[in-house]
Amino acid sequence: MKDKTKKWSIIGFIIFIITYTLIILKRHGLGIDELDWTIRIVNQKSWGELFKELAIYGYNLPLYYVIVKIMNDIAHTNEFILLFPSMVMTIIGTYYIYKTTKKLFKEKISLLAIFIAMSSLFFFRQIACALRPYSLLFMLSSISFYFYLERLNNNIVKNDLKYILVVICLLFTHWYGAILVLFYGLTDFYFVIKRKIKVKSFLLYIIPFVMILAWVIYVFKMHVVTLESYWADPPTVISILILMLQLVNINIFSIVFVWIKSIIIDKKRIEKDQDYRIIRTTLYEIIVFILTVMIFSMISNISLWVDRYFIAIMPQFSIVIAFYLLKYYKMNPLDGSNFYKNVLFNGIICVNLIFSFIITICLSYEYPDIGLEYSYKGILEELKEDEDIYNPDTIIICTYGKYWVDYYLLEKDENLPSNVLVIDPYKYGNTNSDDAKLSELEYIIKDSKECHDEFDVDEEFNYKKIYILELHRMLVKDEIEKIIDIDDYNTKYDKDTGIFKLVRKGE
Repeated sequence: MKDKTKKWSIIGFIIFIITYTLIILKRHGLGIDELDWTIRIVNQKSWGELFKELAIYGYNLPLYYVIVKIMNDIAHTNEFILLFPSMVMTIIGTYYIYKTTKKLFKEKISLLAIFIAMSSLFFFRQIACALRPYSLLFMLSSISFYFYLERLNNNIVKNDLKYILVVICLLFTHWYGAILVLFYGLTDFYFVIKRKIKVKSFLLYIIPFVMILAWVIYVFKMHVVTLESYWADPPTVISILILMLQLVNINIFSIVFVWIKSIIIDKKRIEKDQDYRIIRTTLYEIIVFILTVMIFSMISNISLWVDRYFIAIMPQFSIVIAFYLLKYYKMNPLDGSNFYKNVLFNGIICVNLIFSFIITICLSYEYPDIGLEYSYKGILEELKEDEDIYNPDTIIICTYGKYWVDYYLLEKDENLPSNVLVIDPYKYGNTNSDDAKLSELEYIIKDSKECHDEFDVDEEFNYKKIYILELHRMLVKDEIEKIIDIDDYNTKYDKDTGIFKLVRKGE
């Protein structure tokens, strides 16, 4: 009876999560990363053109875009269908967290590991409901960890080949996936020395290495953007704390609490069984992974520290956290002289877990888009509420992003605003540069008609209403003031949408 109740509880929870994810998918709107750097890259491209486009900028590896191109060819303007594979890949990745812990660990941490993964602030907005490579990265990271441990337990050719196949896919998904593979390889090299795996198994890494090397050579041959222009900031103490909160939400407080009470105060130690040895090795890999990116980003001119990239280690991190929380929870039984202290200790962990999940659910529903950014669909709806955008004396200036006009206006036969000026983000690569100039603005819509006219900085800029979409603030104030006399306008900034509205005084 107990097993049956547990089974139906699990099924009910799975149905709830799938239903909730579908709700967020419907609420999600596409932002600049998803439009200009995903759909635009694949749309109306041959396979050769797609790979060339990716190599020119070098930021994105091709596997996810192969999937998106197939879906885009099927349902280009249907956002829900385009996003649907992200949900499927996220579910598969979550299942492999369950499978890894259920099959390869004695400790029953499967459901707890899933719960912690789903409590992550990345889970819905950056993984399950985003048109970016992170769902594929999450899935392949989870699957690779399973096959990595599986081949350690049973080092046969069949398991080796499965693992290498997943590694190849991971390598061609994201550069952080490549870093993860590097750490797998380094750990395996250590195990070869310790004779825990066969040398021939290690030599299979030659296959993915040669394949990714070929891609790197192709990128260096084709690229037009230098790494020095990469937009990420070096890590700080605050950014490290934010990363921890993104990965495990407020469960970070449970982790700190457990560490202080159990290890520092009570000096308790976990039994060094097989589970512990796997978890300890994985924990060391995670720590060194983060430290490597952090140190490189601090001492070089190129920072690679981006919170969402660490989704590459999220499955492993969730399993490690689940293991330690459950172990220390069990070390505080609700009996004996410490009954009340242990009730408090275990209660804090449970309440923390529940609130982490609730926070994730609420935030993802209230802000269903990537990060806390406002989607272009939402911005367009805000603009359409003011019918003056259809008047010839009104102009919209989009200082970063271009394809949204094609996708939401031209391709869907929307009523066109009178005037729209844009800057093509491809001129800068994937950066938030402050170097954009007025001369790089171009009319994509003029007099309510599609066009591609260059903007003349000397033309009379005589509009009664001006909307500036400051999603990434590429066009700085000094540049805007060269064509707009700010003193002649009343200004209003909507911090939610990022829209600046300028209305000429007296109008």
